Amino acid sequence: MSKSILLKAAVLLPVLCFSFVFAQGVSPSRPANSPGNALAAYVFGGEEMRGENGELLAETVVNNLVATGRYSNPRRGAREFFRAVDREQARNRGRILEDRNFCRIGGDEGVQFLVIIDIESAGRGNSVWARLLDLDGCKIIGTAEFTGLVRNNNEINAAARELANELVHRRMNRRGGGGGGASVGGPSRGRTVRREFTTAGNHSFTFNEGFPATIEIYVLGAGGGGQGGHSAMYGNPVNNRTERGSGAAGGGGTASYMKINARNSVTFNISVGAGGAAGGNNHRGLGQSWESGREGGRGGSTVVSFGSTTLTAEGGHGGGGGGRNLTGGASGAGSQAPAGQLDWATTPGQKGADGVHQGDLRASSRGGSAGAVTRKGSESSFGGGSGAASNTAAQAGGGGRGGFDRESGTAGGNGRVLIVITY
Repeated sequence: MSKSILLKAAVLLPVLCFSFVFAQGVSPSRPANSPGNALAAYVFGGEEMRGENGELLAETVVNNLVATGRYSNPRRGAREFFRAVDREQARNRGRILEDRNFCRIGGDEGVQFLVIIDIESAGRGNSVWARLLDLDGCKIIGTAEFTGLVRNNNEINAAARELANELVHRRMNRRGGGGGGASVGGPSRGRTVRREFTTAGNHSFTFNEGFPATIEIYVLGAGGGGQGGHSAMYGNPVNNRTERGSGAAGGGGTASYMKINARNSVTFNISVGAGGAAGGNNHRGLGQSWESGREGGRGGSTVVSFGSTTLTAEGGHGGGGGGRNLTGGASGAGSQAPAGQLDWATTPGQKGADGVHQGDLRASSRGGSAGAVTRKGSESSFGGGSGAASNTAAQAGGGGRGGFDRESGTAGGNGRVLIVITY
């Protein structure tokens, strides 16, 4: 198969794109190897998979599926189909394409089935998820996953064989009624999908693998930044002394949890809070009274929204304040219960350590720990990361420590989101 069958998605999308394994399906109803069974591939992946290996893996998966006799290669290398995808991408303004985007193009451009492959780094190897989309019916008819190395032809061929075999044989039945939820019909064992987001900023994740599904959402606000140190000189130019003090530490972010049941596709819009910025020091010269160091920045709140429901975990407050304020930053406030949600919990983080007018607290100043949700859902504990201490950075949601003398404080830890789905 020509490489023109593959759309180089990484060129059109951000460095890391998220694509998911949706499991449903029926066998193709069209005769094998007919023109109405044309199959192509679309590749998502990080920067490390933009090259030949990602394309070759997708090409080999398609060739293996065509070899089963169920599918055929598209005419003219699917060029018209992918031109239409290019136009759809332009209309979508660079956002990640969803299944419905491909379905809108459908078989009118000579492709009836699309293998969507998502490749991500996993330790020293890769995690590969694949789903087989019937464009005419706009439904998933097979899924597959592979974890391992895809560095050379032998490894790529082995991965492609496993993926193609699973795409053919892993099935789930769909209820009638177009767009309704799907019930588990194929695999006899429960399946779990875990998605974690720790990079500050906006993310999006769509789940459509199998239904009914139980979805657990764990959210952690970012930690507040530590206040900078302070110093002041007293006396005269010939005979003087310097008083040195320590700033206050930042507070820990709040942890929140919610569990829902889903029977339809769910798209999560995620905003991971950034750790509060470190406060700068404040040095006062002769003739000036002492003032505390610059206040640490507020940790960003972490928010997960889907439909009309929003789950929020507030970030911790920065240490200290203006004037002579050396009070440790407070935790983010406990989140409000989302409307209509009964299975829900929230735990605030801890307050950061106070600063001191005169004294070196570098060995003892510690940011507030993040809140922790315990004994809720599938996770025995979520959150609880430590705040920054001497020579130790803040963990997720932990507050930054205070600085001493002319030293700045340290930044708080970023927020975190974990979504666990069982179906």
